[in-house]
Amino acid sequence: MTMDRRRGWTRLLVYVAIALSGLTCTDGPTAPHAAHGGRAGVNLMPEFSSAALVAYQALADVGMGVDNVHIHIVHPPAAPFDTIVAFPAGADSIVLALQIQLNAPTEQLDATVELRQGDSVLFSGTQSLTASVGVTNPAPPPIVLGYVGPGATATQFTIAPRDTTIPPTGSATFRFTATDANNANVTGIPVEWGVADASVGTITSAGVFTPAVQTGATFVIGVTLNGLRDSTPIAIVPPPTKLVLVSGGNQTGTAGAALAQPLICRHKPPTERSGVA
Repeated sequence: MTMDRRRGWTRLLVYVAIALSGLTCTDGPTAPHAAHGGRAGVNLMPEFSSAALVAYQALADVGMGVDNVHIHIVHPPAAPFDTIVAFPAGADSIVLALQIQLNAPTEQLDATVELRQGDSVLFSGTQSLTASVGVTNPAPPPIVLGYVGPGATATQFTIAPRDTTIPPTGSATFRFTATDANNANVTGIPVEWGVADASVGTITSAGVFTPAVQTGATFVIGVTLNGLRDSTPIAIVPPPTKLVLVSGGNQTGTAGAALAQPLICRHKPPTERSGVA
């Protein structure tokens, strides 16, 4: 794949962000205002940060995806409200009907929304809001979801090997290292591999580059889900068929001793003609 497809993600992700802002947690209040609490309507509106939008769209390319939503609402002294709802495959929105029992006529709630794959949290955001018995709170500011999944703590990212040359029938396997702000290694990072020019070669999700031409050059690119990026050149060069003497010929000397002038040769690629019949 090429990395150019990222240019087209903005419009798609804006649509996904709008749809996910409809991930609304609502309970229509039925109890009247009470001095000691009662049921209240609560609206939650999750929305991706700009960086998390890119990470969300790249999940499928690294074999990941959101399959459940975790809602956690804290309002002491009552026990926290906690629920997990399946997120259907292929969906970009979900509506939840939640029942929140308040301890007092009005309370301050701390709500956390997590988008997860299994038990692994990929995106998370927290928001404080006010809820009142018998009243559904108006549309609150969005809960901004940031990427907190594998590799989120990495601040430095480097791919290797560097400046690679391979023959047309060869391949190259790229790897990477990542560290956090304390220079500690970060492991288990999903990486999206790509090439700058797909006509020169392709690269798999495991980082294996295969040439598509006999001669050419491009860049191999690696991008983490939290936006770190690195690239390195790779060239496809046919193996030489012979050595051509450039200078330093017609010399004599003692075996094992250096010649007076260096012998300078160059590789002759198979497509080059010698000019000799």
